[in-house]
Amino acid sequence: MLTKRNLVLICVGVGLIFLVWVVISVGELRAYRNSQRTKTELEHELAQIPAPSAATFIRHSVVMKGSHGVVSNIYQSDLSYELVRAHYEKELSERGWKFRSVDRLTSWGKDLGQTETVYCRGNQKAYIFWTGSDRTRENIRYTLGFSWGLGDCG
Repeated sequence: MLTKRNLVLICVGVGLIFLVWVVISVGELRAYRNSQRTKTELEHELAQIPAPSAATFIRHSVVMKGSHGVVSNIYQSDLSYELVRAHYEKELSERGWKFRSVDRLTSWGKDLGQTETVYCRGNQKAYIFWTGSDRTRENIRYTLGFSWGLGDCG
């Protein structure tokens, strides 16, 4: 039988669960709004960085989920990695990005000369993904991108 005391305890429990849900929802909404703002700022910055004259823009890409995401521009080019990196090293350093590392990548265990050159500014990451000898249908050579909320920097 349901007593008055048990009914009060049930109501208090349901109220606490609802309160926790509201707090979590508000936090997620705030994180999402901050992420939207960061996405917009980084897309604007990416648009301001000129590609080397011998590079051809293929497309812009955005991947965002909740409080993290990536914005990037994808290019074709016959330039060497050294020339592409030198170009973006100058552009990124002028905007406050600091070099962090060059990471060699493998594709299904094979070394195709792919690299990710990483720069950090606070907890945001800028990167140059170099395709090495791996070529796509679109002849993609490299990607310049920014990411946030993924814990890569900071």
